[in-house]
Amino acid sequence: IVWEHCLSYISERMEYLKTGHRYSEESITDEIIYKIETAAPPDTLIYHAPTESKTGADIEWWLIDRTYKKAIVLRLQAKKLTAKGFYDGINRNIGNSKSKKQIDRLIGRAIRDRAIPLYCFYNYMNGIGSVRSTVNSIEEC
Repeated sequence: IVWEHCLSYISERMEYLKTGHRYSEESITDEIIYKIETAAPPDTLIYHAPTESKTGADIEWWLIDRTYKKAIVLRLQAKKLTAKGFYDGINRNIGNSKSKKQIDRLIGRAIRDRAIPLYCFYNYMNGIGSVRSTVNSIEEC
């Protein structure tokens, strides 16, 4: 049910953006963290990654198994679909660097810290820019 609420929320916000209004990637991320955190079981920790510039991640999500004293750590970098159907910043440099890429930082630090690097794409549910049409576009590349 949490995932359905998150997907619905993202789709509503993305539809809102189509009307020319502003709604930042950070605002969507804040709300997703809140929705998951307030509905997740107690063995789940989700929060803003401590320092995006160091980890390359917007979100850090811990799935904890207290019985075996182990955890799976997910590091997610969020990207919002633009009105033109692109993800700005996929190949983004870190700060003023011309050679250090955010994606490399995300993957490198996640591997170093035994975390799983992932992207979280904010899409529409239907029509142009929807999850289905985006996947089809990626497959055509």
